[in-house]
Amino acid sequence: MIQKGDGNIKSWVKLVSKVLFGGKLLDEKIFEDALDNGKMDYLCIWDELDQLLSCLIMYTDSEGTSIYMVCTDPAFQKKGIGQLLIAHAMNYALELGSSKMYLSSTPQGLKLYQKLGFMELDPLMVYYKLI
Repeated sequence: MIQKGDGNIKSWVKLVSKVLFGGKLLDEKIFEDALDNGKMDYLCIWDELDQLLSCLIMYTDSEGTSIYMVCTDPAFQKKGIGQLLIAHAMNYALELGSSKMYLSSTPQGLKLYQKLGFMELDPLMVYYKLI
């Protein structure tokens, strides 16, 4: 099940900390504040047992939508879950009125984003997709 953040930021922070920051727990308060003031949303994919499989955080303004901290639980990588989440984020960005999407990629994520039509903007591995 894909859903917009449901207030359960703890699960999101736990997965992002595990996958992207080597287990170093991030401060939930930073993300709670950003979500509370309406500047950011987060999207999650949960399984039927309510286990968080994949997530991202996104920010939309007049320039477009930016995606941050995309991650999938290692046990569920290479199964199309990340691709499904990004596709959902692209559709959600369209609903919000965005025409461009930006993100930074690790080398591991590069092929996925290129497969979805993102193009490199500069050597810092920033990609965009004109939606």
